[in-house]
Amino acid sequence: QPGVPWDFQALSDVELQLGRRARVVNWFQGWGDPGRDPDPARWKVVSDRGAIPLITWEPWDWTAGVAQVAYLPRTIAAGQHDAFIRMWATSVRDYGLPVLLRFAHEMNGSWYPWANGINGNTAADYVAAWRRVVQIFRTTGAYNAGWVWCPTIEAAGITPLEACYPGDDVVDLVGFDAYNGGSALSWGGWLTFDQLFGPSLRKLASFSTRPPMVGETASTESGGDKAAWITDMLTTQLTTAYPEIRAFVWFNEAKETDWRIGSSAESVNAMRTGLAANRFAA
Repeated sequence: QPGVPWDFQALSDVELQLGRRARVVNWFQGWGDPGRDPDPARWKVVSDRGAIPLITWEPWDWTAGVAQVAYLPRTIAAGQHDAFIRMWATSVRDYGLPVLLRFAHEMNGSWYPWANGINGNTAADYVAAWRRVVQIFRTTGAYNAGWVWCPTIEAAGITPLEACYPGDDVVDLVGFDAYNGGSALSWGGWLTFDQLFGPSLRKLASFSTRPPMVGETASTESGGDKAAWITDMLTTQLTTAYPEIRAFVWFNEAKETDWRIGSSAESVNAMRTGLAANRFAA
């Protein structure tokens, strides 16, 4: 949700529309951002709302493009950023409440500087970086941090999921990111939740025993029936087809297209009705 964790008004408006509070609240925080330091006061606002903070923790300066090299996985694995990581670990430990960290997500794609095959990165670099970060948190005593390893769904031409998996001993949840772009985008077309996530969810058992979640998803209105897409996701896919999914995060922003729940009254009603009958409603 745009604005979080500094401005909660838009999130409150969505929660009012849906008649319920979010249980997980995600935001993006880059290592090179002006606001790169941990901010437990903001986490506490999320926790006080009854949600768990999910921080997509990105090793980059989001203004500098994909070719940047300051925070590459091999530099993390070599210990060049240990002081920064340890500062975060200390803040999370002292905070004491659960915090989910989605570190260096979508590493199997090609659009982030830490991605496999970009800037000379290898899968081994990524795994070593991940394991070093988690080790620092654990040696600091930050056991309240939950680790969400979150690739994009497997597709032709990108790194296989298992290549960058750091191991069950350093992962708590496995997330997958995918969007139904319909006719609004040049790739994909109109795809159901099962068409998007099914193959990756079924493959997960071949290399991990960790439970899955949906790290990011949303649907456009263009090219199909968004309300029906949401209804299918909530009443069939997340309820009976894939009951192992622990949580889902809706990317509630008008970006490449209008992904927002509030893109239409029908979309809002589908989400509200589906959540009321869904196992995530309690």
